[in-house]
Amino acid sequence: MLQALERVGSELRWLPPLHMPSDVADRIDAALAAEGKVVSIETLRVRRRKRQQMLGIAAAGVIVFGGGGVLVSQLGGDSPSVDLSADAGQDDEPAEAVEPPDFDEDSLPGAVSDLVTGGEADEPPRLEGTPAPADCVDSVQLASVDELIGVIEIRYGGRNRDAVFFTTADPGLARVIVVDDCSMENPQVIDTVEGQV
Repeated sequence: MLQALERVGSELRWLPPLHMPSDVADRIDAALAAEGKVVSIETLRVRRRKRQQMLGIAAAGVIVFGGGGVLVSQLGGDSPSVDLSADAGQDDEPAEAVEPPDFDEDSLPGAVSDLVTGGEADEPPRLEGTPAPADCVDSVQLASVDELIGVIEIRYGGRNRDAVFFTTADPGLARVIVVDDCSMENPQVIDTVEGQV
């Protein structure tokens, strides 16, 4: 339930901003005027615009003065010269996508010990890898005693899939349930394996 609410919240953030209908704004202005607080919506908008402009000017000043400080320290001669153009233009290059690790039914059980770290004494087990959605955990959990370690994206059977890692009654073993897509509540289970931690 909580995950569904969080998902709705994140989806709402991507919606375009809603504009207040003019008749509603007029009624709000009238109510404020009746209470003696005569501040129109338009006045508030103008104030907000001015505040944003001042913040923009302040940010530009920080950038200019910060750049001047770098230039002064470069000209001082005390520090080694740095080529500021070395990384120029790299921001425009798209970041390379990290490929998930590739496994099959034979290699995944042996890789569990490399993917799961910790678990000794009071340290909880942790999962190394690219995190994936955990929406499907409840539907694939095999036993109530098993605890979720984490969900990562892997390549399995030639396709990108999600691997859900659980502890088991044996502290030296972890159970891995490979599903088609864990962003769904009831995804198709592709395989279930166990491996030494």
